[in-house]
Amino acid sequence: MWKAQLLLAGLFAVSGCEWFETFTNGLSSAKVDNPVMGPPPPRIAGTGRVSAVADLTPRPYDDQPGKINLTGGLDTATTQTGDRLTGSQVVATVNGAPIFDSEVLESYGLKLEQAAKELPPEELQQLREALIKRDLQGHIDRKLLVESLRSTLQKQQLEMLDAQLNQMFEYELDRLKKEYKVNTRHEVEIEMQKQGTSLEHLRNAFTNQQMAREYLNSKSKEIPKVGRPDMLRYFDEHSDEYFVPGQVKWRQIAINFDEHGGQREALAVLEQTIDELRTGAGFGEVARKFSDGATSEKGGQWDWTRRGSLADQRIEKALFELPVGMISQFYIGENNYQLVKVVARRESRQIPFEQVQKDIKKKLAKDARRAATQKVLVELLANAVVWTMFDDRQTAESTPVSQ
Repeated sequence: MWKAQLLLAGLFAVSGCEWFETFTNGLSSAKVDNPVMGPPPPRIAGTGRVSAVADLTPRPYDDQPGKINLTGGLDTATTQTGDRLTGSQVVATVNGAPIFDSEVLESYGLKLEQAAKELPPEELQQLREALIKRDLQGHIDRKLLVESLRSTLQKQQLEMLDAQLNQMFEYELDRLKKEYKVNTRHEVEIEMQKQGTSLEHLRNAFTNQQMAREYLNSKSKEIPKVGRPDMLRYFDEHSDEYFVPGQVKWRQIAINFDEHGGQREALAVLEQTIDELRTGAGFGEVARKFSDGATSEKGGQWDWTRRGSLADQRIEKALFELPVGMISQFYIGENNYQLVKVVARRESRQIPFEQVQKDIKKKLAKDARRAATQKVLVELLANAVVWTMFDDRQTAESTPVSQ
């Protein structure tokens, strides 16, 4: 079981989400004239869950069973409801539209392929289910957005949208050819297969991403503008984020007691060190010769060090108070004697507003888009009929056993 837990942690670590920024960054070029908004679907049941918007990670669909073996070794492994994860198992429905286990697991193709070689069937099944449970809500959200857009469009509008999306994907295909340094669609497909996916998977993910973005933008047009007062208010409320602590670049000579047979013997080495410094020898040269510190081979040189990061407060105080170029007195520690020299110093400072206002504006605009997107999802989910395989489990676990 511990192997499955380790693999699961690794898979979660590499499945970061950077999609939200592109997902909500402006209108897509796939425009539809005068979309007709239809009524929301009847609310028969709902999960009551709304995922964080950042979990709306597009995953290509899996229609390549030869690449990812989701059925091998699972003859005896079943879900708690008795359903096997076969690659074509419905793990959720959104207003009647199915989401298959392969849709969720496809992005983990190569990792799961390797896991299948290392884990027994039961643990592999548990790993797959854990990945589905983690990512499923993002797929539900995206499915809901895509289906909602399609429900608002007439047949001709849908055909126009599909044609535009296909044209847009051709540009994406050209980009992939350049990225992989190939010339044909078939060669791109080969490169995709090496990554455990396919060009069709990528096309589906691209299409769904664009459609979801289009729907969000059509429903989130009243996003407030970010003005200078908003930016100044944020700057004042988060001033600590724009404060840069003082830094110092310094050298160190450390004479460790244990390295020389005790404190008395180390003191004799320290006296030699001080004598050489007094005669004009360079601090770095003396450090290479006498220091037992971690950076002795570099002449005792330490890179920029922030105020508050040193354990010995006496050393830190000296580094931020001594004139640049001056060598400190020697300090007696629990295990060594130390001498330090200030090489350069940067004083603490507050970054001016003008220097960060563009970044603040970008962040506030992103937050506003995120809030508008979340509002749309909340409204859609409140009127949606959503079922997942885990809902069945929760029901079964909460049902009392008759005596």
